[in-house]
Amino acid sequence: MAKKCAVAIVGSGFSGSILARVLAVQGHDVVLFERGRHPRFAIGESTTPLANLALERLARRYGLTDCYHLAAHGR
Repeated sequence: MAKKCAVAIVGSGFSGSILARVLAVQGHDVVLFERGRHPRFAIGESTTPLANLALERLARRYGLTDCYHLAAHGR
């Protein structure tokens, strides 16, 4: 088993959020930093068909069933 690490991620966009989720599921201590405030206005520009495929593959690979269901939105 891999050694548990503490990880800091800067930016809570699509990539930063998914990376934080994957690392947390693997047992790492994760802190996610964001310059802005939440909740914030979001248009959803990251939810393209290609982003959905990427999310689906990551969800399957790392056992993120909640993320897998998000990727299936609109099917």
